[in-house]
Amino acid sequence: MRSVILLILSLINSFFLFSQTNYCDTILPAYKNKTTIYNSNGHQLMTQDNFRICLKDTVYYQIKFIDLIGSQESPVEIVLEGDTAAISSDAPYYGLKFDNCHFIKLSGKKRNSDERGLRIENINGIGITVDKLSSDFEIEKIHIENVKQVGIMVKTDPDCSFAATRDSFLLQNLSIHHNLIRKTGTEAMYIGHTFYDGYTINCDGKDTMVLPHLLENVRIYDNITDSTGWDGIQVSSSISPCEIYNNKITNDSYAEYYGQMSGIQLGRGSICNCFNNIVSSGYGNGIEIHSRGNIKVYNNLLIRPGQKFKPGLQGSYSIAGIYVSYNLTNPGNTPYFFINNSIISPKSDGIRFANVNSDNNQFINNIILNPGTYEYYLQNHLDPETSYIHMDADVPTDELNNIKTLVSNDLKFVNEQKDDFHIQTGSTAYNTGFNVALYGINYDLDSNVRPVHEFYDIGAYEYQPGQLIKENIESNFKILQIKYISEKEIWVKFENRNSNLISFELYTATGSRLTVSLPYIYSEGVHEVLIPVTRSGIGVVLLRVNSGGKISTVKIPIIK
Repeated sequence: MRSVILLILSLINSFFLFSQTNYCDTILPAYKNKTTIYNSNGHQLMTQDNFRICLKDTVYYQIKFIDLIGSQESPVEIVLEGDTAAISSDAPYYGLKFDNCHFIKLSGKKRNSDERGLRIENINGIGITVDKLSSDFEIEKIHIENVKQVGIMVKTDPDCSFAATRDSFLLQNLSIHHNLIRKTGTEAMYIGHTFYDGYTINCDGKDTMVLPHLLENVRIYDNITDSTGWDGIQVSSSISPCEIYNNKITNDSYAEYYGQMSGIQLGRGSICNCFNNIVSSGYGNGIEIHSRGNIKVYNNLLIRPGQKFKPGLQGSYSIAGIYVSYNLTNPGNTPYFFINNSIISPKSDGIRFANVNSDNNQFINNIILNPGTYEYYLQNHLDPETSYIHMDADVPTDELNNIKTLVSNDLKFVNEQKDDFHIQTGSTAYNTGFNVALYGINYDLDSNVRPVHEFYDIGAYEYQPGQLIKENIESNFKILQIKYISEKEIWVKFENRNSNLISFELYTATGSRLTVSLPYIYSEGVHEVLIPVTRSGIGVVLLRVNSGGKISTVKIPIIK
């Protein structure tokens, strides 16, 4: 008996082969220890608006789609019939595969909510692979966990047909978003071919150099990756427009495999803007760049990149917050732009830049805190200041309004112990940044407006008047009630659980300080205090409380 079940669909006889409902045009059957194969047999399903293929509330062994073709206006939708489905088995090579499929929307969200409902897990290979000249894909809201290789792979390797070479094929319109990918043997995402400059294949006994295809219009956003053996997200050979943003990446590169160690890797040939990402507690470089210039890297928060890799060892074991490699593939020596990033305690250099084939590189409004190579350079009679931004010789560079410091005291982060690197008023990053409107940056890592006042803040976060700074759970202070006595006086009732030095400040909604009380030691118990408002008619105000060095901010209703 054949090891796979081949289900051949044509528009003429499809209703004989698959069950249907009002919601689903087709419901895929599941088989124990056998692959479900769906082949459209060359028919284009774009003749029906949003042709919908459903996965049942069951466990599939392995699924393969062949020649599935929709249209730009009406992509084929692969969705859940209900709220759950799974692909889970010891199947080799892949869990879900697409060969020569075009204009596809794969959505793992629950039918009755916006949560992830499709799980792909325990696969002895790749979670999802999009290849064999497939293009125009959206992949969303899928939970992939415990796969031996890559979570999601999108590329077609050139072969002796030469159909997937650069002059024959362009993969377009790829969107991957709101997925959760955990515990992969290699990358969470491997997008585009690594060997942009070409590589050799053997055809009919003859070695032949081929150039892999490019990708265009790639957007990878709002994904979560955790515990990836190699890079978190790797994107290569992807030309503009290409954007990687709003992703959260933790514990990347745990396999410590040299050359595959980064939270985000912009691979060779790519021209991708990389912004509003959080990369935390990995083994590799926070962001690693082998790509061409004319890219912007901004509003990224990189927390302790590389700290887990060979602790205490530098030199050949160095790991940077942002690393830019030597790269011949940079026509015209175009610049790279690094703006408003916060790089917190990298294992080695904050930014390591090695591409001499570049020009007019810009480093603006970045916070670089406590680079691990500072002491290493000092002990080895090198300039320790280069640990913040380490440039190879003869690289044209402009630096403006960067904060480089070994200690965070003056930065006044909200809660550094809990990795909350929002800033407060009084921070050295507050209102001290360069105006980067020219670069099209008018928002921060939280997608809040920049600048709030006349001047930009430095780092990934812009201080937002009215932002709620949550009270620390360990705080000994709790506000019980607030109300206005008049336009010029506010009454506050609070509980003090230990004897603390407490002060109160009032701010307008635009961040102007109205008044500050002198610090006073309040005994344990419930207290009441009247705080004067120095200007009337100011609308919303903020009450900022400093209790024993722990800060809370509370928004107060509009004054009538």
